[in-house]
Amino acid sequence: RSNPEKFFDIELPNWETTKYWLPSAWDKKTAASGITVDAKGNIYVCDLVNQEVVEISPEGKKLSSAKVPWPDKVMVNSKTGDLYVVSTQVSRGFRPPSILMKVSGRGESAKVEAKLGLTNALGTTLALDETGKEPILWIGGGGELVRVIDKGSALEIEGKSIINPNKDD
Repeated sequence: RSNPEKFFDIELPNWETTKYWLPSAWDKKTAASGITVDAKGNIYVCDLVNQEVVEISPEGKKLSSAKVPWPDKVMVNSKTGDLYVVSTQVSRGFRPPSILMKVSGRGESAKVEAKLGLTNALGTTLALDETGKEPILWIGGGGELVRVIDKGSALEIEGKSIINPNKDD
């Protein structure tokens, strides 16, 4: 038996003054949804209650946040610091289509630089490839996997899904 030490805790608003979405077994979500780490060891947590991505130091101190609606998955561009966030609204059992967002800056200066509406169940998985000239995101879900190119002020799907759903081909 161990006594874990608190590392970091998401601060919840005062329920009496600000009503907010509550995690539930029905939604299969917690307040802290997606999580990733950058090259410096900073941790990024998708906070569904406060509708933001929180940056936490390796020592467990809050460094910054960026307001993003319904943040579900997050990746950090190690070269630019931009966040790639999959926004998926929680809606009691029905999963509406997600939106992929590119966010630059933190705090009050955080800005959505580009948005891409995703279809079907795309957005349940996310990977980032920074080896080329332009960042490439791989977005999966629902038997699909698409390649998304970061064009700066736009996110563009290149080609069709690379997963062939036809088992006879």
